[in-house]
Amino acid sequence: MRKPTAAELTRAKNVVATTKRDADGQFSDRKAIYALESLALADFPATVPVKLQVLRIGALTVAAIPCEVFVEIGLALKSTKPLAEHFTISLANG
Repeated sequence: MRKPTAAELTRAKNVVATTKRDADGQFSDRKAIYALESLALADFPATVPVKLQVLRIGALTVAAIPCEVFVEIGLALKSTKPLAEHFTISLANG
């Protein structure tokens, strides 16, 4: 998980504290909504398990991951592949 930095958390707390809520107690300001998400991410575990599905078609491997994949993850998968050709699909099977 990519977690917010201490500075980002401080900013998020300030945004939430100073932004007005609507009659239902919700935020309509996108900055406040993003700030709430940042605060929630701070409490998430550092890692989470995900299912990785890999298909083989001849000399091609295809990895399907149920989240948005950073380029480093795709490159790591590509470097450990046993076959000649590989590509990774993100936001799949989730």
